[in-house]
Amino acid sequence: MEHEWYQNIANGAKVRADELGIELLIADAKNDANIQVQSLESFIAQGVDAILVSPVDISALKHVIATVIASGIKIIAESNSFEDSHTTVGQTDIESGYKVGKWYAEYAKKNNIKPKILILGYATL
Repeated sequence: MEHEWYQNIANGAKVRADELGIELLIADAKNDANIQVQSLESFIAQGVDAILVSPVDISALKHVIATVIASGIKIIAESNSFEDSHTTVGQTDIESGYKVGKWYAEYAKKNNIKPKILILGYATL
């Protein structure tokens, strides 16, 4: 996993899966929708019970997500829900941004800091 956020999610999931005796397979899309499609197709071929996905580009995944569902595999959205997911875990980017912004505004006010903020993101977001 390239991003620390997903490293933490993966590590936490591994710990919990081990505690529950669940086999957990993890694939890193490396922020590439084509790799993510290939990973989902691989999971379908392996006959997994469920797939948790944080889409790199939801429009690129629509066809493979339909195949996942047609195969009887549950599909779960990580943080940002998408059409046809069975459920969503986590919080949306909007919720995360709001909470971080609120926390920092309170911190800056308390510590007499005049904020200078730079926001970086991905083109697909």
